[in-house]
Amino acid sequence: MKRKVALAVGIPLVCASILCSCKQVQSDSAVTETDSVDRNSSSVIIYDASEDLNLTDIYNQYNAGELTYEEVSKKLSAYKQMHGDSSELADIKKKVNKLKGSKKVFEVAQKAEESGDEKTAYLNYLYVIEEDSNYEVANSRKNEIASQNYNELAEKATESYNQKKYQDALNYIGQAYYYENNDNYALLLQIVQSAAKDCGFKDATPYFVDIGSYSSMRGINIKCSNLNKLTDKEIDEKCKKLEELLGSNLMDALGDKSGISLHLWQLECDEKTKYINEHSWKDNRSTSSVSSSSRTSSSSASKPKTYSGPVTQEYKNALSQAIYFATRDNLSKKAIYAQLTSDYGGQFPADAAQYAIDNLTGIDWNANALAQAKYFYTRGGLSKSAVYDQLISEYGGQFTASEAQYAIDHLD
Repeated sequence: MKRKVALAVGIPLVCASILCSCKQVQSDSAVTETDSVDRNSSSVIIYDASEDLNLTDIYNQYNAGELTYEEVSKKLSAYKQMHGDSSELADIKKKVNKLKGSKKVFEVAQKAEESGDEKTAYLNYLYVIEEDSNYEVANSRKNEIASQNYNELAEKATESYNQKKYQDALNYIGQAYYYENNDNYALLLQIVQSAAKDCGFKDATPYFVDIGSYSSMRGINIKCSNLNKLTDKEIDEKCKKLEELLGSNLMDALGDKSGISLHLWQLECDEKTKYINEHSWKDNRSTSSVSSSSRTSSSSASKPKTYSGPVTQEYKNALSQAIYFATRDNLSKKAIYAQLTSDYGGQFPADAAQYAIDNLTGIDWNANALAQAKYFYTRGGLSKSAVYDQLISEYGGQFTASEAQYAIDHLD
């Protein structure tokens, strides 16, 4: 009987002892789930006290390729278990993630170069950071690709210019600017100068100008000596010919990576100035006048409002920018007005902006809505319903409901 009692008492004691040991092991080992560097790893980490975890060493080993990203994540998790969160740990996590991104783009660049896609390779080499052990190789390859491609494109641009193939020359210049060289500014102006002289503008001297407060737009003004001797009709004809000679390639002549569009802006002679694209305003008004006269409508809403006050240069500038936004950027009336009056845009007074809107004739607003709809639908990947919402949104296209519906109805 005593042996049975002793046995009965002994079993709970042994179990209690085992449980205490388990709790002690768990406490000593600090077994917990922790976040990895990018919060993708939640595996249990048991820290080996004999291992020396130095944050700088972990980073350097990863940079040298001695540790994988997963191994770094585990080591940093173990470090957190022993020392807790700290600003030093947070900083090293950011550096490791930044380094991870750098190594990824380096890998993409190498693969692109191996496949013969030097443009993609160049772009990715640009984003390899200096701290990356691959930086020297990336920088060397980037410079070599840039130099080779830039020189080839510059030669083609010069050759096309000499043959008076202005549009081809501008196209090559735009491609050359992709490689971050600005030596072709002079050639670009020479092309415009030569084209302007071919059109009959004597002593043409083009130069760059900033257009309002728009960081994404630059203009080219052209000084000439015979503007005062030409009639408005003659000037319009020469301007139209100049635009035809240079084509739309001028807009992208500063390179698509720059995000800056380039435009022929004004002619200058003494104190006289004239917008180069002014002929298009007259063409639009003429078209609008013909089309409106062929319609029998008594609605005064379709007719442009008239401004009875003086038309100052400020008003003309507002109208010029409004025409640009309507014909080149496919904006709606409301969006143009907002852009003209914005503190971050044209900064025109409300009356000048309204004058511009009132005198925007010959613009097909349905076509503008459709142009934006096609962009959102084909390149933005939006559904037709989402495109419609974007077009009518006060924070989006600001088109009327009928304009937006027209666009949706005519999407391919």
